[in-house]
Amino acid sequence: MSLALFQILCLPVLLLSYGLVLWRSQDRASDAYTIGWLTVAAWAGEQTCISWYGFYTYSDAWSLKLGHVPVLVALIWPMVVLSAREFAKALWPARQGWRLACIIGVLVIFDASLIEVCAVRAGYWSWFEGGYMGVPLMGLIGWGAFAFSATFFLDSRGWTRRAAPILTLVLTHALLLALWWGLFRWGLRDDLGPRAVVGFAGFSAGVTIFVWLSRRRMALSTLVARAAATSVFVALIVSTDQGDYLWGHFGLVAVPYLLASPRPWGRTSEADVGG
Repeated sequence: MSLALFQILCLPVLLLSYGLVLWRSQDRASDAYTIGWLTVAAWAGEQTCISWYGFYTYSDAWSLKLGHVPVLVALIWPMVVLSAREFAKALWPARQGWRLACIIGVLVIFDASLIEVCAVRAGYWSWFEGGYMGVPLMGLIGWGAFAFSATFFLDSRGWTRRAAPILTLVLTHALLLALWWGLFRWGLRDDLGPRAVVGFAGFSAGVTIFVWLSRRRMALSTLVARAAATSVFVALIVSTDQGDYLWGHFGLVAVPYLLASPRPWGRTSEADVGG
């Protein structure tokens, strides 16, 4: 799939996803502001990571960039974080603070693994080190670090809400540096080979068990937005000449979300829809 077509397909998905967020919102002005500051923080995070660390680069074929970062990518980030947050709060409503942030961070890493392996295979961006299907493990962890950091400030008030983009940026870089120098700098930096999908199966199993133990299901609007976004990556895999292991990875990512999907039959309970 050409990058131009991919960008065109992403636009209605973004409009649908953000439209659903604002349609369900009890405070549209506040949620619109949240989407705005997440976009700013996402752009700043990507721009500084590329400028300071030189770990990856985007294709020159992107239609519109601000600095090194495609504007569309910055607009996608809030959807990824807010969708994971909706899912987490539906299945684990009692989790708050750093516990909720940890869950959202893990979910975003899980979601980002599909985005990364498909986009890297298609040549939309590229990493300068090996890893899982062309994506360094640190690259996947970076998605989680941002989501973890942003979650801390999504419900903040006062000056912390006004400074949320800066605080998210600072905490994200602190986590990235700690994880890099404390762990990923010293190993697992070579190409892990396509059979590493077997290792990812363990990660998928852990997420699936955690979802199953919650005994809850995501809201229908969350499912609709996720299905729309997923359809773009299904089309991307279909258009890829070497999609064998990509299909395996896609299946592993899909399992826990299928398990948490609303049931089209039987009596619907509060637990089924996530409250």
